[in-house]
Amino acid sequence: MKILTILILFFITVIPSFAMSPFSLESINSVNVKIFDKDKILDEPSLKALTHEVENKLLIIGIKSSTKAFSNLIIKIQAIKVDPLTVCHINLSLVENARISRSIPVDGIAIGYMKDDLFESDDIKKDIADSIKFLVDEFVEQYKEENPTLLK
Repeated sequence: MKILTILILFFITVIPSFAMSPFSLESINSVNVKIFDKDKILDEPSLKALTHEVENKLLIIGIKSSTKAFSNLIIKIQAIKVDPLTVCHINLSLVENARISRSIPVDGIAIGYMKDDLFESDDIKKDIADSIKFLVDEFVEQYKEENPTLLK
């Protein structure tokens, strides 16, 4: 019984740690970076600075930040004020054109990557910037793992 318990704990904790994500970031070479702030939490200079920072992180790993193709790295910012605190939700998604394999192939749109961050905030502007940096760093790490030959 003890061995069975150890094996179950092993499979629950260790095995899933080898899969970072069900999404694939293989061979991405360019994306359009878009940050949407529906609730108008950040001012325009802050949004531009964050966009520039994201584009620079992508450029370092070889991903250009401009394409005519439908390949968009979208960062969506949402916040809800629940007195006395603010709850923020940041979503980073890669949305691309895709050919869906059916009896007749269909061109469509696919989510190639998605990661969320949900948190309480006392300093909303700083916490949003930190969250975006965290999500982009996660994206970059997965990209590096899946594209080792492109980074040489």
